[in-house]
Amino acid sequence: MYLGIALFDIAAGLSFNYWLMKQQYANKFDGVVLTENVPFAVYQVRRVLQTVGYLSLFILLYKVNVFRRIMDIFAPVGQMAFTNYLMQSIITSIIFFGFGFFGKMQRYELYYVVAAIWIFQIRFSQIWMRYFYFGPFEWVWRSLTYLKKPAFVKRKHEPEVVKL
Repeated sequence: MYLGIALFDIAAGLSFNYWLMKQQYANKFDGVVLTENVPFAVYQVRRVLQTVGYLSLFILLYKVNVFRRIMDIFAPVGQMAFTNYLMQSIITSIIFFGFGFFGKMQRYELYYVVAAIWIFQIRFSQIWMRYFYFGPFEWVWRSLTYLKKPAFVKRKHEPEVVKL
């Protein structure tokens, strides 16, 4: 079932992408003309199809043991999603505004920045989750939501449990 959904939705989404790219080229990449000639719903349908297709593909891959081990590397990142989201904004603000790189990097150079941030966050999340139950912002959010402070630091004798 997952394979069928993945193949159909990804193929349909890529077909819509191709059609949209042809429209952009035909309208000389003029955004105003493009929005007048291309229905907005096409973009939204394409997004939903591709998202469902890629999710089905990931679910299918997760059922294979080799890929599951690879994907388990990202579990701590997911447990700290709010912290990592905010951390990306903080890191990029420092890089682009603090160090003055805004508008000065080529597009391919931005991929190096993205890769460095991802590698840092993956490793940081793995180390952090060994010692703490939550990321710092997740802990603050839970404290404010439940109006009490949940346990934050793991005790030394506690085994590490990865929740999926």
